[in-house]
Amino acid sequence: MAAGNVGRGIKAMGATEASAMIRDWYLASDGSSPQSWNDDKIILAWMGENNHQLEVRVADLARKHVADEVFSAMSAGGNTSQIGIAGIVEGISRAMSCVTPEQREALKNSLKSVLNL
Repeated sequence: MAAGNVGRGIKAMGATEASAMIRDWYLASDGSSPQSWNDDKIILAWMGENNHQLEVRVADLARKHVADEVFSAMSAGGNTSQIGIAGIVEGISRAMSCVTPEQREALKNSLKSVLNL
């Protein structure tokens, strides 16, 4: 059970939480109101008009969750962090065979920059 939980310290978002997050995003936008949240036509129109911004927010959220998972795996302490680091390195190594040369170069440059290599 412990091995299955390494790096899984981030709770998965449920439908209720996701809906609440989208509601918060909607209510923070211009011209919104709590009453209009219950009008499907208004919400679908808003989603269509703000599709790009919503995609960016979802991508940012996914990136944050991945970063939180990696941080959790690497900072767990003791043998767990050693296993987490080894797992991350192995995962990157396996993934490198599936990415384009451009993606590989971008990863290499990002790592050099972050690690000051």
